[in-house]
Amino acid sequence: MNQTTSTLIPAQPGWGIVIPLAEEDGQVLDVAHEPIIAWLLNSSNGYAPTPITIAGPEYQADFILLPDGSYEAPGLASYPDKAALLQEMKNQEQQRERKRK
Repeated sequence: MNQTTSTLIPAQPGWGIVIPLAEEDGQVLDVAHEPIIAWLLNSSNGYAPTPITIAGPEYQADFILLPDGSYEAPGLASYPDKAALLQEMKNQEQQRERKRK
């Protein structure tokens, strides 16, 4: 019988989920942050950390704010600051737009 184990670890201040603030057409103008209050480690997903906010687990977090003010796309890329993150979001939107045409 497989048993799933989970561990909840309090998050240090400064971690956050990135929430894009966009126009109706999808153009990202800025970002807001939802504070991460804990991390869930679960054996069913190889103990990959899942951020927890006041709203609950965030399984679809595309970007995370780190305490040093940099950003990360988990497992994909790092961005030194908000300007670099916004540029990447704009690039992604342009790529999606090209695919639609």
